[in-house]
Amino acid sequence: MLKETNENNNFENEIKKTSLAAQESFYKSESKRILSFAEFLIGQANRIKKIWWLLQVLLLACITYVLHEEESYFSSKGNLSVCATLFIILLVPELWKNKEHKCVEIENSTFYSIRQIYTARLLVIGLVDVLIVTPFVLLLRKATGLGVNEIVIFFLIPMIATSAMVLILLSINKIHSQWITIVLCLVWAIFWWQITNLNTLYLKFMNSAWAIVFAVSIFILVIAIRNLIVKDKNF
Repeated sequence: MLKETNENNNFENEIKKTSLAAQESFYKSESKRILSFAEFLIGQANRIKKIWWLLQVLLLACITYVLHEEESYFSSKGNLSVCATLFIILLVPELWKNKEHKCVEIENSTFYSIRQIYTARLLVIGLVDVLIVTPFVLLLRKATGLGVNEIVIFFLIPMIATSAMVLILLSINKIHSQWITIVLCLVWAIFWWQITNLNTLYLKFMNSAWAIVFAVSIFILVIAIRNLIVKDKNF
């Protein structure tokens, strides 16, 4: 009986050794085919629908024309704030497609983790949006004569705040529909539009106060990105 038990233990140990050897062999062969960071980013960029970036460019072109023709100072700035929110909303379907179609479980079983995939996608989207927004800001200043502080208040702050809101909602497991996020972003757009149309509030705020609001919005965005990628258990 004792001899039979020892034979079973030896057999199990041999199986474990064989399994470990097979795993090491597999990872060694796969490591030779691992993509570089640049190749991985390009691969993720190819999976993003370009139509959303095209719509973003068209949206900014339209708001530039509207602001150039608009006569009312404060109403035009309110329109710019709404545009900033819509600029981010256009990316919601792309960010939500994995969650809404329940692809997270599938991507969790791939060679690359869901955290790596989402990090790459957010990086690609962020870089492309910077490339889109930068010439827009320069064109906006030339076409409308807006100052840097006005662009920060009426466009960058609502855009950054909307981005943070989208990422926070994306990290909430119970929210699977992109339409909930879109509706909440539109509510935020209306709220900020009301603030920017309060002439007395805008005029009373010093540039330093708006700078603090801008810094806080960036801080919240950074925290939202960190919570989504680092702390979310699904990642």
